[in-house]
Amino acid sequence: MIEVGTEFVGRKARCPQCRTISMIPSPAIPTVVPLEAITETPSKRTIPPLPQQSRQTGSRQKTKADLAPERSIVFSTVLVIFAVAGSGVLACGAVGCLVGLMKMTARAPQPIAAMPPVVIKQPAPAEWKAPPQEDINRPLEIPDPPREEKQPTEVPILDPPREEKKPVEDPIVFHDSPPPPPGGPRATEDRGQPLKSYNEEYVVPANMLRELPDWFPRKVALPAALKNQLEPNRHEGILAPGSPLWQKLEEKVQARAFRKSGLVSGKSGMIYVEDFPAKGGLLIGFFAAKTGYVPYVQPIFLTRDGEVAGRAYGYPTSNAVCFKAKSGYAVGGMYVHSGDLFNGLALTYMKIEETKLNRADWYQSEWVGAEGGYSGVVGHDGAFIVGVHSKLLEYNYITPRGAMTTIGSISLR
Repeated sequence: MIEVGTEFVGRKARCPQCRTISMIPSPAIPTVVPLEAITETPSKRTIPPLPQQSRQTGSRQKTKADLAPERSIVFSTVLVIFAVAGSGVLACGAVGCLVGLMKMTARAPQPIAAMPPVVIKQPAPAEWKAPPQEDINRPLEIPDPPREEKQPTEVPILDPPREEKKPVEDPIVFHDSPPPPPGGPRATEDRGQPLKSYNEEYVVPANMLRELPDWFPRKVALPAALKNQLEPNRHEGILAPGSPLWQKLEEKVQARAFRKSGLVSGKSGMIYVEDFPAKGGLLIGFFAAKTGYVPYVQPIFLTRDGEVAGRAYGYPTSNAVCFKAKSGYAVGGMYVHSGDLFNGLALTYMKIEETKLNRADWYQSEWVGAEGGYSGVVGHDGAFIVGVHSKLLEYNYITPRGAMTTIGSISLR
């Protein structure tokens, strides 16, 4: 192919061969003539004429082939712009990296401490020795692991705990009491244990009722055999009606300067009761049922006005008896058998003196009640016993409701 001429869009162009000027509206595309179309003679060379265009309009309509070069030029221009922009960014990045590298290399190098060489010592390989011929056929013997010898541990022998005894105000030892009367009912729950003293101060549980219920009998008629047992005060001396002893007893009782002993068992009963004359008196005996569980007990007091009976706990039975101290004596201690109910009772009487009971001058009553329960001793410390306290049964059981389940003493401090 041979390039013959150049066409310019919207301009006048002159053909380099024929020197003719014409308007070419098409894009600037070089005019190419095939080589075969050119005929050459020795005298003159002939070139086919260019395509004729409309002279009226001076232009022609563009085709897709005419627009393709324009598009390629635009696309090439955009690529050049992006290439120039990308090369600028790359140049900036390269300059930044170069500056950072120069700053890093400008720092003084830090000396590195030389590490000591590590020497690993390996044990020399042991020389292998073939076992003797006679040991090859011998069975392999595995020794037993060593056993630790256990030394016997010494078990410390501890002393049994000791009960701390509370200090007693009275120097007299409470458990130093005469033996109980012989021939009485046996307490089956003690199992041969020694007699226990119940002279420690009694604390009334918070769940106990302290007021007598409405059904409790306020007055019980004594049997005919017991009506004539209460006598007026005909004593002389210390127990005479005008003796200062009665004034002292009245003041102590009204000030409640007394001590209540413990209660032997008495598992049943939720009604707590105290019984003593308001003007003071000395306990000298009881009305009580002779046999069986004690369904009926009524204390007897000596006052300045004579002998009086306290409240009746339970109901008198046909076998009820009166056992009280002889003239000049009062109750100084009690032997009580009690379990769920009141099992038995025996009394120790002591000689009355001006300020206390004579523990050296005493005698005992007979037993009342039945076999069973726990046994305990109350009193026997020489203090005046001015009343009794107990727990009452609140329902009918073997004994009627209102009967005592145990008994304790109220003595002056």
